[in-house]
Amino acid sequence: MRLPVALICLLLASTTLAAPVLYGHLPKEEVDAISATVRAATAEPIGSITRVITKEPIPGSMPFRTLLVSKSGKQRITMYERTDLVSVHTGNGDRGIGAAYTVQKTAGRWKIVHKGHWIR
Repeated sequence: MRLPVALICLLLASTTLAAPVLYGHLPKEEVDAISATVRAATAEPIGSITRVITKEPIPGSMPFRTLLVSKSGKQRITMYERTDLVSVHTGNGDRGIGAAYTVQKTAGRWKIVHKGHWIR
């Protein structure tokens, strides 16, 4: 009887403590702070943390070159990875539903500025 309970506890702990998939340049301290902010709002596991990309430079953003492919051809362009804004997806991919948070760093602290949902 104790073995099934122990296995369930282990499974729950592993899904809660699993590191999210990261898209973008994020130092561990920032990932930890973003994760803590989102975990304060939900118990759902964090699936991914993604930096927001813009066409226009924002103070502190990191420029990178990429290839834009369109009907008129290929063109090298500069895009900007924001260092103050991320998208965080939570939930269970097996269920095909979860929450999507926009989290912004203001005055040195991460704060949820928008919450939506994703459905697969």
